[in-house]
Amino acid sequence: MSSVTRWNPFREFDDLFVNLAGLPTNDTRAAARSEWLPPVDISESAEAYLIEMELPAIDMKDINVQVKDGVLTVNGERNRTVQGEGVTRHRLERRYGSFSRSFRLPEDVQVEGISAKAKNGVLALTLAKREEVTPQRIEVEVH
Repeated sequence: MSSVTRWNPFREFDDLFVNLAGLPTNDTRAAARSEWLPPVDISESAEAYLIEMELPAIDMKDINVQVKDGVLTVNGERNRTVQGEGVTRHRLERRYGSFSRSFRLPEDVQVEGISAKAKNGVLALTLAKREEVTPQRIEVEVH
């Protein structure tokens, strides 16, 4: 899923500001729409792509996964726990609120073959690849 990207000097400024805000630098457009971005790992095998997204402290039934026009989108919300009376918060480092991550699907993804599983706060999306259609060789008879 790698591609060549044209260098854009202004993107470095975008990345700097997003990084200072504590957000991942690889999705600046999503950062503008979201209060936080869950980190992802993307890997590939011969049969499928795998996207693993960290979503701790989120009920997976509150996660929305959809595909539209070749774009896979995962969104949801992590709510801050309500503290009781007389509780003073001294440090708040975890991010809360809504999030949205979108990924353009490679052409070889079989949309009907996308599956999602959650375990231990990690959402694993498996994107099955289409079987390659290999050209069939036709023997030419010589008379």
